Amino acid sequence: MTDFSVTFIRLGGYSFDEATIIGLVGQAIEFLKIDLDAEKTFFQVEATFIGGDIITSKKVEEILQDSYVKSKPIVQLAIRSMNTEAKPLRRVTIVLRDSQFGEGVNVNLTADRASCTLAGQEMQNIIDGCRQWYSRIYISGGWLLLFALFWCSFIGALSGILLNGYLPGQVAVAVIGALISSSVLGIGGIYVMRRMFPRVIFEMGLSKRRMENARLWRKTIGSVVILGIVVAVIGGSIVEWIKTRP
Repeated sequence: MTDFSVTFIRLGGYSFDEATIIGLVGQAIEFLKIDLDAEKTFFQVEATFIGGDIITSKKVEEILQDSYVKSKPIVQLAIRSMNTEAKPLRRVTIVLRDSQFGEGVNVNLTADRASCTLAGQEMQNIIDGCRQWYSRIYISGGWLLLFALFWCSFIGALSGILLNGYLPGQVAVAVIGALISSSVLGIGGIYVMRRMFPRVIFEMGLSKRRMENARLWRKTIGSVVILGIVVAVIGGSIVEWIKTRP
C-alpha cells in the first residue's frame, strides 16, 4: 500500500479552548491507532510560552493543568506523533501558532489515502468550528506588509506636504518629519491590528486574557471611530448653520 499525505493550513483568526484541544488529540490518537499508555508509543503534546519556555507531555490533560499554562500566555501548541508499526506508516503533526506572519494552523497527516481523507475532514471540522468572525477580513502577513508600506508612504507624503506648507523652503525638515510620522503611524497601525485581530488565541489559563483584551481593543477603537464620525457630522452641521445665519 502506498503512502499518502494530506496537509491543510488556515490563515484567519482562531480561538482554541481546552475541549477543542482534547478533541484534536482524540482524533489524532484514533487516526494513529495507538495505545497511548504503551511505553514505546511516541506521542507528544508541546506548549511554547512567551519567552521561549516549553513543556511537553504524552497526556494533553497534564499540559492543560500545568502551572505554566496558568501563569504564562501560550504562543504555540503542537501535537506530534507517529505509529511506525502501521503499514503504511502513520504520522500526525498539528501546529497551532500565534504568529502574525505565516499560517496560524498547520495540519499534516500521513497514512493510507482513505484514513488521511477521513481524519483530515474530521480535524478540519473541529478547527473550522473555532474560526473567529474577523477571519473573513483577515489580512495575511504579505498583504499586511504591503498595506503598511502604502500607509507609511501615504502618511509620509501627506506629512511632507503639510510641513512644507507651514515651513516653506525647509525641505530637510519636511522629509525628516514625514519619515518619522509615517514610521510611527505605520508601526502603531500594525500594533493595533495585532491586538484587535490576533491570529491564534488559546482560551485556557492566562492566555484567556488575550481574547478579553482583543475584545476591549475592538470596542475602544470602534467607539473612537464612531465618536469621531458623530463629532464630525455634528460639527459640520453647526458650521453650516452658522454660515446660513443672517
